[in-house]
Amino acid sequence: MSHHIGNNWFSFSCISQNVQGFQKLGKLEEICTNITKNNYLFALLQETWRFNIEEFDVYDCKILHVGNEPPIPQIPPKKGRKASGGVAIVLSKRAIPAWKNSNSKIFNFGTNIISTRISFSASSSQSNPLSFIYCFCLCPTV
Repeated sequence: MSHHIGNNWFSFSCISQNVQGFQKLGKLEEICTNITKNNYLFALLQETWRFNIEEFDVYDCKILHVGNEPPIPQIPPKKGRKASGGVAIVLSKRAIPAWKNSNSKIFNFGTNIISTRISFSASSSQSNPLSFIYCFCLCPTV
């Protein structure tokens, strides 16, 4: 994607992936390594199979996550039902300062929709930065 900021063009790349859960050791680390290696600004992940709204760091990346409520321990899961749901936006080292300049908020609309704002400026003196609102959702099949 490319956008004009002042006299400059700002371009970035992003990826989207169904991760089929974060249970596998090293999966998030591999994603963050690929983000850095390929110079992606961010990644959009679905089917994280994690719970709650959370924010955490892996290597140089910031993970913004929205997932289901944790199960109630007294109620056993339905037989044959696998984990599902959860979405995340993974910010690269380059995107984290722009996210922090945009109030560092995670917006969720249910358990499968996440949104955040990222603002970029051509220079530190620019009064009107270019702002993006990234909204990502998981549309599960029944």
